[in-house]
Amino acid sequence: MLADRVLRVFSTQNTVGISADREQIAGAVRKEVGTALQTVFGLEITDLQLSSTCNPSFQTSVEAAIRAKNDAIRAENTVVKVRYEGEQPKVQADGEATQRWWRTAPCGTCPGSIPRWSRPTPSSGTIASRQP
Repeated sequence: MLADRVLRVFSTQNTVGISADREQIAGAVRKEVGTALQTVFGLEITDLQLSSTCNPSFQTSVEAAIRAKNDAIRAENTVVKVRYEGEQPKVQADGEATQRWWRTAPCGTCPGSIPRWSRPTPSSGTIASRQP
């Protein structure tokens, strides 16, 4: 029965985080085992000591899970890098095309824009355009 209750708690955990969440898991095991012993046998747990050493096969599986997670993150980073490098020429070409357009576009061709070569005349206060 105790093994069943302990396995219930461990089955909800991510193997990669077991070492980091050891105290939280130990608390959950104490609660689960305490409730089961109280319900079935009317016993109250004073203390429950969990072994600090792991089964070698469990340790091996945790290490394999960590390696698999690191490999997956590495693969995701590679995909992001390749995608970014693939988009760079397009972004650069778009930027250069925009610069060329602004250098060669006639004044005032953008909707709502003020012509680049416009200036107020001192006598009339109106705007006069001058092409370069």
